[in-house]
Amino acid sequence: MMGISARWGGIEAHAVVHDIDVFDRGHSVDSESLQSQAPRASPVDPSPARTVPAGEVNTAVSGIPFSVRQQFRQQEIERERISEQFRQEGQQKATDEEFLVQQAREWQGRCWICAQEGRDSEHELYYCPAESSQQARTWMIQVRRQVRYAAFSSCYRCGMPQTLCLGWQTETGGPCMHRGLLYPMVGMMLFGGPEQARIEGLWQQRLAAVGIDAQDERQVVEFFGRRSEGPQGYTGLVETFIWLRRLYSSIGR
Repeated sequence: MMGISARWGGIEAHAVVHDIDVFDRGHSVDSESLQSQAPRASPVDPSPARTVPAGEVNTAVSGIPFSVRQQFRQQEIERERISEQFRQEGQQKATDEEFLVQQAREWQGRCWICAQEGRDSEHELYYCPAESSQQARTWMIQVRRQVRYAAFSSCYRCGMPQTLCLGWQTETGGPCMHRGLLYPMVGMMLFGGPEQARIEGLWQQRLAAVGIDAQDERQVVEFFGRRSEGPQGYTGLVETFIWLRRLYSSIGR
């Protein structure tokens, strides 16, 4: 069989002519007889296709209105953002706690001021006879006995986060591992060493940024015991220690 294709008003129609042999049978087939066998096309609607205005609900594709799908997508993006934020905060907390443990190994029970001044440092600040250590020693004694920590924030003996020290478990008699670290080190880094004047000025600016007068002992004591607004939930004492140690570490001290 031979297929013949003809186009009527944009619609293709196919006619089939059976066993045409114009030479053997002497028959001729003209175009009009072939066209008469093709189906007639339906009239084309001249009116333009209707477009959906922007913002109009169109459920033809997925069955869900576009505005609803867009809202779902925004919620998904927000969930991903929050998840990433929690992941980063968890990583930062792990980094901070690793740093605290490393610093505890290096400086607990040692005199940081004597180490900076090239003297024997294998003694606690409380027992240091050096004149340059006395301001830090006095500050440590006065502040340490006044601080009251926010609930479940710290070991009540040494001030370290409860995840790092079991001394807060008074009922089970957990040992306090870091009693000679935070207060002595903060006192020595604030009120001793060759960078004392510059560091003390930065410390005052840091506290002023959160509305605290560094010269007001009562405000400083309250700040040390208060849980910070940071994602880790450390007390002001722990955050101050981390800040000072990283500051000094950056200059090799």
